[in-house]
Amino acid sequence: DQPAPRDPRQLELIDGSLSTTGMEDQRSAGIAEALRERDYERAETLLLEAAEAQPRSAEILRLLGGVFFVEGRPLNAAIALKKAEALAPLDERSRFTLVMSYVALGRRGWARPELARLVEAAPANPLYPYSVGRLDYDDGQYATAVESFDVGLALRRAHLQHLSDALLLGDERLDRPGAQCVAGV
Repeated sequence: DQPAPRDPRQLELIDGSLSTTGMEDQRSAGIAEALRERDYERAETLLLEAAEAQPRSAEILRLLGGVFFVEGRPLNAAIALKKAEALAPLDERSRFTLVMSYVALGRRGWARPELARLVEAAPANPLYPYSVGRLDYDDGQYATAVESFDVGLALRRAHLQHLSDALLLGDERLDRPGAQCVAGV
């Protein structure tokens, strides 16, 4: 039996995000290769070795948290990410991985303040109000959930309109046929 395929959005949390700061080139290359190949067991082993060699590296702990999350080990992910946060502020992607780890652990109350930080730091990202809405919905707070969903959908529509406008303008500048199709005219 093969494990169920993972959501590609989860893989996106760690793929291509390796920073070589402070790591040996060979180790860094091995980690990057393991992540590219989605060999998370090997990536975990290499990251654990790197963390042992550099216990004060927030970057290594952040990557390790992402690998643990993709492997379906949310407790390990949360621990690694909180250790990383104690050393340096988490980036947006890592903080959202922490949120999802808390949700997977059934600790929605722990997820809420982290989501609030994300909403404050990136108010134009529709994923965060939508996620707040999901927590509200699961908690039976349907009116506030609908409000959060509405905010997330409005942000998403604005983003899609911006992309559509940019695509249309790009087609017009290049004088390519089909610009009307893109605009829906």
